[in-house]
Amino acid sequence: MTSYPGYNNNVVVEGKSYHIQTLVSGEPPRIITAVFEGGAVVVRGEVPLSETSPEEIISQIRRQHLRWVEMVRHHEVEKTKDEA
Repeated sequence: MTSYPGYNNNVVVEGKSYHIQTLVSGEPPRIITAVFEGGAVVVRGEVPLSETSPEEIISQIRRQHLRWVEMVRHHEVEKTKDEA
């Protein structure tokens, strides 16, 4: 499997610090995003890769990560428990 970059951000919302991590893993490969608070996973979601070229896959990973960062900032993480 080709190696792809992972993305990590720390976000503070109303005094709570969250770490958001997105990476590609598994077989078949999936994009996995997890939100941590105090080292514990608060919510996790994954989606299959929908793109085929390395450039498109990297773009898909980045879009998913940035979408989750915005969802955390806007208190929408509870809506993501079963979807990415």
